[in-house]
Amino acid sequence: MTNLKQKTIKSSGFALALRFVERSLGFVSLLILARLLVPEDFGIVAIASSIVFLCDVLSETGGKQYIIQKDEVDDEDLNTAWTLGIILKSILAIILMMMADSISVFIESESVKAPLIALSLILPISAFTNPRLFVKAKELSYNVIFKLHAIQKFTAFTVTVTLAFIYQSYWAMIAGVIVSQITKMFLSFYLLPSRVKFSLSKLAEQWRFSKWMMAKAIVGYTRSEFDTFFASKAFGMTELGALNMMKNIALLPGRELLVPLSMPLLASLSQLKSNMFHFNSSLLKILTLILTVILPIVGFTVLKAKLIILVFLDEKWVEYSPLLSAMILFVVTFSLGTILEQAITAFNKVRVLVQIQFLSLAVIIIYFVGFFEGNVYEMAESRVVIAFISTFAVLVVTHFALKVNFFKAVLMLIPAIFALAASSFALINLSPYIMFKFQLLNLIVNTLVFFACYFAIWLLSTLLLNKIKSINDFNTWVFPLVKELFTTVADRIKRAASSKPK
Repeated sequence: MTNLKQKTIKSSGFALALRFVERSLGFVSLLILARLLVPEDFGIVAIASSIVFLCDVLSETGGKQYIIQKDEVDDEDLNTAWTLGIILKSILAIILMMMADSISVFIESESVKAPLIALSLILPISAFTNPRLFVKAKELSYNVIFKLHAIQKFTAFTVTVTLAFIYQSYWAMIAGVIVSQITKMFLSFYLLPSRVKFSLSKLAEQWRFSKWMMAKAIVGYTRSEFDTFFASKAFGMTELGALNMMKNIALLPGRELLVPLSMPLLASLSQLKSNMFHFNSSLLKILTLILTVILPIVGFTVLKAKLIILVFLDEKWVEYSPLLSAMILFVVTFSLGTILEQAITAFNKVRVLVQIQFLSLAVIIIYFVGFFEGNVYEMAESRVVIAFISTFAVLVVTHFALKVNFFKAVLMLIPAIFALAASSFALINLSPYIMFKFQLLNLIVNTLVFFACYFAIWLLSTLLLNKIKSINDFNTWVFPLVKELFTTVADRIKRAASSKPK
């Protein structure tokens, strides 16, 4: 148990460092591109990328998850996963190239055709990546993975930014994605020298696991990217570009804080599933930690979306600040959903997740295609509501399937919820007095005030609750006290009523 904890902590550290390098470069790249390009450029790349990555998901065999959750892995397992991926991705790349013209006609944008053909190349390129990377993830050995992704992202960043400065065209983003996948493919074999060969000897065994992983990936991706497809038809490329930009910014906290911490989660939880007490305890602690960090980021972004956009992007994006205020709430559902899905996957109950996601996708399609008539801002708000309903369904399923008591997590989150409310109240009342000439200084001061208030109140609240020895003691102490208070108040009301003159 101790070794597993040490490995998980060490792996989380590598993963966190990896994501920090990746997203630091990605964030800087995003800021530069936002000033060099216009929303329509982002819309063209967004729709082309969504279609290509949908094909990538359609060809996703769940090879990585299959290798990670398998107790014993041999060369034939790796060869089968590698071969199957190459076959499916190559076939879909060819189909996509042949259909590029028809897709551009359907979307009513001829400018999408060429980017679509170019981006389809990443499907077969990514499939040739060394499957030994899956083994490293299974072993919670992220040092090689860190090197690979750091070099990959730096190369893509250099190519993208350089071409953007020279040509100021969306082709800079497309070139960066292609170069990124080529770099990853070559580095995977350079850093992990190994032989792989074409083989389908373990196809039947892998398919029993992968069929539900594929279904889950297809439904999940279609659900998450429905916004892109719908907006491209309903609002046009400019609104689509704005929607995609705000979505990327909104999901940054989840991707940068949640994903690094949860990357080793599936591997470690899979090893704990024989002991449900430790499994559930670890799951609740992870959920509490993630939400404690995520909640203040969500609250601050809702309150200061316009200021954030004005400082980091450009004035041409400010009109879309309500989109950021709405879509930042996706971080909560993204955080909860990612961890809960990994927990359920550890017990190979993927079928249940597929059913929930399919129902959620059906609701989204029926509502937006059949009834929605609003603008892009109302669309974002509606999507957030549906996302929370879907996440609640996953919570219920996890509770019954894994016997997880989420009431304990709610109790552990009391300091964070109280701190969020107090810091939001403080910022709202102090904001009129924070009026500097430079917007960057305004943002810095607002940020310091909000987060200093949040973490100070959170720390004091946590120390107060820590005086209670355990959650069970908390239950037995609080509920009788509340009951006694209600009883006392009721008795006094009855006595007051009986003493009134008739």
